[in-house]
Amino acid sequence: MKADQDDIPEYIRNRKKESPWRFAAILGIGSAVFWALAMIFGKSIIIDINQIKNGIHVSGTPWFNQEQEKPVEQTQYYQTPPQPKPTRTTVRHEPIQEKIESLEKSLKIEAPPEKQTVFNDRNYKPSGAKNIVQATRVVQDEQRTSTTPKEIVVVGKENRPEDWVCSYVGKEGSIKRRECKMRYQLNNRN
Repeated sequence: MKADQDDIPEYIRNRKKESPWRFAAILGIGSAVFWALAMIFGKSIIIDINQIKNGIHVSGTPWFNQEQEKPVEQTQYYQTPPQPKPTRTTVRHEPIQEKIESLEKSLKIEAPPEKQTVFNDRNYKPSGAKNIVQATRVVQDEQRTSTTPKEIVVVGKENRPEDWVCSYVGKEGSIKRRECKMRYQLNNRN
């Protein structure tokens, strides 16, 4: 149930009235306090540009020098590139070469088969199913197939008075029947 604004007692009602001057007053007072604190605790900032210039270094040398250095012209002389040193060539001896060839023949190194990348009806090569398990025949036991009649026993079902008192009210499991059983049990407690 919602209460109307008119139903609230006068001493509980919000007495604050929203006005545009309220925000302006808060903003003005806050800025005045900020500037007063800045004037009291603030110090003047002195910036020495020369000290900043001398403090900037690039790869160990000052970036801003007082004296501009003149670039020195370097004379370049043409030098012939050094001659490459001759490399030693290795010569295989005949017995070693024969052993290598005999090992290669004995291993019979073959290239891997080509991987099929195009699939169509012309190049289809059926391969057998890969994930089939052979089925085994299941023999049924004689005990399982016996046709003797079995007796069915219901456990935990008893006739209670509330079942037959409320049997005329609603369907089995309906809310009306449950409420009827609940009322009967509440009335007949020990």
